[in-house]
Amino acid sequence: MSVYIAHVITEVDGLGDPEVVVMTQADEVGAAAPIVSYPIPPGSDPGEVLTEAGWRVLSLAATEPYHLYEVEPTDWVGLVRAVTEARAAARAELERQDTAWRRVIGDAMRVDGVPRQKIANEAGISIPRAYQIRDGRR
Repeated sequence: MSVYIAHVITEVDGLGDPEVVVMTQADEVGAAAPIVSYPIPPGSDPGEVLTEAGWRVLSLAATEPYHLYEVEPTDWVGLVRAVTEARAAARAELERQDTAWRRVIGDAMRVDGVPRQKIANEAGISIPRAYQIRDGRR
């Protein structure tokens, strides 16, 4: 089973809003992926926030730059629900961004005098692809 690490960021840490971010353990290149996050209400204990969210604290992993705890899920169904909802929201946002991207490229390609190569370069696509987008071809 995977090891999860809870990053506890408090107001004292000065790194933004207080929250607990549960992440995967760092891989061989040192990268870790956020899974879920929970705000820490004023006066709340981060351990209680984790417990209420369905996590069990196993051990303290580090104290710098803030507290890191090894944790394991106690509510797998709730965790699956949370990541599924986050995934659906991310997909919806991606679709919204993609629609806007296509719209702007298509509109720019219809304006005389706008350099086609610059449009393609800025969009990270080829000129033929820019024309496909302009013409509504996927």
